[in-house]
Amino acid sequence: MLDVKSIFNILINNKYQIMNCNIQSIKIFVKENKAENMVNIVVCLSNKAGEDFFFESLDNIIFQIERKFLLSGILNVNKICLILSDNIERDKRFAEGNTPFWLLDILASRLVIFEKQPDDFDGLKSAIENIVNSPTKTTGRYGKIPFITLLLLLINVVVFIYLSIKGDTNEATFMLENGAMCNKIIFKDLELYRFITCMFLHFDMNHLLSNMMSLFFIGNEVEKQYGKVRFVIIYFLSGIIGSLISVCYYNYIGDSVVSAGASGAIYGLMGAVLVNIIQNKKKENNLISKIILVLIFLYLAGHSEGNVDIFAHLGGLIGGMVIALMCYGINYVNKYIKRIEK
Repeated sequence: MLDVKSIFNILINNKYQIMNCNIQSIKIFVKENKAENMVNIVVCLSNKAGEDFFFESLDNIIFQIERKFLLSGILNVNKICLILSDNIERDKRFAEGNTPFWLLDILASRLVIFEKQPDDFDGLKSAIENIVNSPTKTTGRYGKIPFITLLLLLINVVVFIYLSIKGDTNEATFMLENGAMCNKIIFKDLELYRFITCMFLHFDMNHLLSNMMSLFFIGNEVEKQYGKVRFVIIYFLSGIIGSLISVCYYNYIGDSVVSAGASGAIYGLMGAVLVNIIQNKKKENNLISKIILVLIFLYLAGHSEGNVDIFAHLGGLIGGMVIALMCYGINYVNKYIKRIEK
């Protein structure tokens, strides 16, 4: 993982001075050349997952800084923004703004410069590349590894192996004894723990593999986009919402259904990815292709069971989208509160 302080040290060593800024995620560095009536401005924006900063806000901040120097009589104001990003795909959207920018991938430790962006700025490019390409750089404790996704994968696999040794996972009675979901039991005995346990149970190897491959592809993206804590919240709440809608429906029609699997939670993760794509207002072909692939895996998972719990899937998808929208709403509220406090 990139050491952000090393980037700041490059600027300080190049005679940049830190300018006061009330926004916690932003540091402003300024270097004046009075002889040439010129100033160079480097804005370092830390854009972490779950704390999205949008290009409209960045353009406004840069405009205010530039205006301050122009009003002081400086005619030549050069500026660039270094965006310290943990999600390059998400932060490509800054290209829609007016501010020149470079992306610093803090997880992969690399400098990313898109088309129509400055090839260099005050000779800083080579100095930054020397840092990010240094053989002594570290990858951090977890780096780009989707730790929570892999942990969930491991738990599901271990549970399946244990139950396969213990009994027949294709047998409904056996699965019920070990935590599968059933609407009749939920409404009669209120065994609410099944909303969680059913997410870790699978009927056969095809069911397990399809769901786990889906979880790996889509979980990796959600964990990067939303962060580990929000990923866990989206995953479990989506699974619970999907199961809740399913048991309510089957209880309403008077049917008794035994269900299990992680697909409701995985549909919730897909809902979160869709919200992220819509919020970014950009077509993410890579993510869309992953969603299509996951849908194929989930179809195969349902086909292997012989029955597809459409209501659990639909409930998980809607739940994931709602929770993801709430995450964005919390971000907006926090930013609004910070502006008021200023």
